Amino acid sequence: MTLSNKIPKAGLLLFEAKWFIDLGIGAEGGSVGDLGSLLKQEINKIERSLSGKVSLVNPGIIFDIESARKAMELFRQEKVDLVIVVYLTWAEDLAWIEILKNIGEVPILYWEYMSGFYTTGQYSALELYHNSGIVGALQGSGSLRRFGKKFKLVIGEAGDSSIISSIVSFAKAAMMKNTLKDSIMGLLPFRNDQMKSTCMDEYMMLKKTGMLLQILTLAELKEETAKIKEKEAREFMQYNIKSFKLAGNVKERDFLQACRVSLALSNMYFRYGLSALALNDVCDELHKNVGLRPCLYPEIYNSKGAIIGFEGDVACTMAMYIMHLFTGKPAGFTEILNFNPNEGTVNAGHPGPNNPMLAASYGDVNIVPDVEYMDSAFEYAGSATLEMIGAPGRVTMVNLLDVGEEIQMIVSRGNSLGGHKRLPAFPHFCIKTDVPVLEFLDKVIKSGSTQHFAVIHADIVNELLDLGSIMGLKIIQI
Repeated sequence: MTLSNKIPKAGLLLFEAKWFIDLGIGAEGGSVGDLGSLLKQEINKIERSLSGKVSLVNPGIIFDIESARKAMELFRQEKVDLVIVVYLTWAEDLAWIEILKNIGEVPILYWEYMSGFYTTGQYSALELYHNSGIVGALQGSGSLRRFGKKFKLVIGEAGDSSIISSIVSFAKAAMMKNTLKDSIMGLLPFRNDQMKSTCMDEYMMLKKTGMLLQILTLAELKEETAKIKEKEAREFMQYNIKSFKLAGNVKERDFLQACRVSLALSNMYFRYGLSALALNDVCDELHKNVGLRPCLYPEIYNSKGAIIGFEGDVACTMAMYIMHLFTGKPAGFTEILNFNPNEGTVNAGHPGPNNPMLAASYGDVNIVPDVEYMDSAFEYAGSATLEMIGAPGRVTMVNLLDVGEEIQMIVSRGNSLGGHKRLPAFPHFCIKTDVPVLEFLDKVIKSGSTQHFAVIHADIVNELLDLGSIMGLKIIQI
């Protein structure tokens, strides 16, 4: 599932003064001039500027309580993701207050719309009324404050690409908020007792994002693994051998079991209709039940847009899911393992069912033994895992943390360097952070964090900041 090719739906609230209408100010043929035609031109500019980017539901100009009620009813029927508020002229409070009384938690984009009329010279009454939206926006802001409504403010013209980009970013974030409410996070089998700082309160997640948590069991994974036929497991093994480079020290018996368990995990993922899965891959119970941690990646995950995180870290897995929804691209689960202050880089990665599409190509991915468990007593200690480095390009990094009364989101940018593998036997990235790496680490540690960062090949910082604002997260941008 991805939102990258979907268009958010916005209710358009266009305000004009009933006072003008009642007095006939600006009516066609009137003494002031044709205000109505000028406002239609402005509406056309607004609609054209967002065409193809945001689907607008326009109930017409709002000027009284009745038109406000009709607009809200239409928005409910259309299930808009947000409302965009534009004062075309000054307007009375009553219609706007009616909206605020009934809007609930729908995100608000407050656009101080600028028509492009700026002068220090004398101007006419028609020009005054035509460009009086600032009066309405200022007046309406007082009601926003009194109702305690959060909103995003943009100030500018319809022809300003940066303004439109800012509106679209917020609209996508609003659409994301609604999507999360219909999403289910799986956790197999439980949170990680080795890393309690990664634990997220289930009801905090539900309150802030709307996502439900579904607990899965290792007993079911073991049963599902036993159901995988020999032929199916060997077909998946051959798929891996043909797709990637196979190291000579991978034991066929262990490789085959890795294929069985990986396929079984994917079957459970789709049976439960999960949006994402946090796999606690470092618990002894997992290895005692199936003999290994599943690290291979069935192609069906990509065809259906699955997200798999590790170490039972629900928060990092949620970050991966959100980033994937915004972009449609594969997201990586990483643990910052090392850094180089001279290069300004961090090496970050983690074994597990990593998406091979994170690499520059499948030809750069190797199948190697899961080195962390090679000397253990687990039954299939030489299990197969993917070895790769993330492709070069711009990346966004996100850490989510339950800090008690709220969820904290750390967001940062960098460049994945790609190239030679820095960590053999580990899927990983080498990332040059935009800020000096010591400054990056200083701010992360002082903010409070975990070692886990979700990484994606895209710059979606603005969208993430908008989403954090809409969901009421504590935002730290580095």
